[in-house]
Amino acid sequence: MISETKKIQHLMKLLLQASQNVQESTLSDEELLQASQSFGNEEASTSTGTAEVTVARKQVRRFVSKTDDEVKEAAKNAIPIQTRKKAAWAAGLFDEWRMWRNKEAETNQNISRINPTLLMLTKDELDFCLCRFICEIRKADGSEYPGKTSYEIATSLQKYLEMNGIYHKLLSDSDFKQFQLTLDAEMKRKAQEGINKPVKQAALIEEDAEEELWNRGILGGDSPTKLLNTIMYLAGVNFCARGRTEMRNITFGQVSIESEGDGTKKVRYQQVASVKNNQGGLKSRHFKPKDVSVYENKTNPDRCFVRLFQLYISKW
Repeated sequence: MISETKKIQHLMKLLLQASQNVQESTLSDEELLQASQSFGNEEASTSTGTAEVTVARKQVRRFVSKTDDEVKEAAKNAIPIQTRKKAAWAAGLFDEWRMWRNKEAETNQNISRINPTLLMLTKDELDFCLCRFICEIRKADGSEYPGKTSYEIATSLQKYLEMNGIYHKLLSDSDFKQFQLTLDAEMKRKAQEGINKPVKQAALIEEDAEEELWNRGILGGDSPTKLLNTIMYLAGVNFCARGRTEMRNITFGQVSIESEGDGTKKVRYQQVASVKNNQGGLKSRHFKPKDVSVYENKTNPDRCFVRLFQLYISKW
C-alpha cells in the first residue's frame, strides 16, 4: 500500500513543475489526479516485480536440481562398497546355483526347475528357493561353507534385494519361516560336525617384535621409504585404525601437531568418519568419533612419532 506522504510528495512535485513551466505545461486538474493514481499503480507493480525477482534469485541460490538417477546413486552410495560387493557376490552365487539346478532337473525328475531370476521371484517362490539354495551350495573346491558364512550369504542376499527396491526381511518375516528354520538347522548341523571354523583374530605385535624392527633398522627416518613405512606403522598403532580402508582415508586435515600448556608437543588425530562403524548416517548419530593424541618421546627422540611426523610433512 502506497503511503499518503508519498502521494502528497508526488503531487507537490507535479505542481512545482507546473508553476515553473506555466507556458509549457498543459496538465489539467483531471490529468494531475490521474497522474497521482498511476503513480500508486506503478509503485505497486514495481514492488511486486521486485519481489518476484527476489524470490527467483533466492531459489537459484537455495536449491539445485537433481535427476532421478543422481538421487538413486546417492542412496546407493550410502551402502559401504564392501557390503555392495558381498551382496553382488551372493546374488551371483544364487544365479549360478539356479542355472546348475535347472540343468540337474533335465535328468532328475525329483529336482524342480527355477525359471524366474532372483529379483522376479515372489515371496513364496523365494522362500522355496532359499531353503534349497542354502542346503545345496558349496565352495569351489566342493567343501561346505561354515555356518557363519551361510548366515552372511543370507544377509547379503537380503541386502541385494534392498539395493534393488525389494524390502524383504528374510530372517524375521513370517513369510520366510521355512527358510529361517532350514538355515537354523543347517547352522546347527555344521556346528555339531565341526565344519565351523574359529574366527581368526589379528595377531598383536608384541613389544619384543617392535623392538627388533627398530634395532634392525627396518623402522626409522633415515631414508624416504623407511620414513614412509614408519609413519604408516606408527599411525596404525597409535590411531587405532581399523584396517587398510581407514588408513587410506586418513588425511592431513584430520591430523595436526599441537602444543600443551607446558610446551609438550603432540600429534592429534580427529576422526571424520569410519567406514565400518561410523559412516555419518542415520544409525551413527550418537557415535563419538576418535580423538587420539600421541605425545612426543623426549627420552628417545629417534623413535618419537611427533618428530618423525614433522620430518615427514616437511618433505611435502
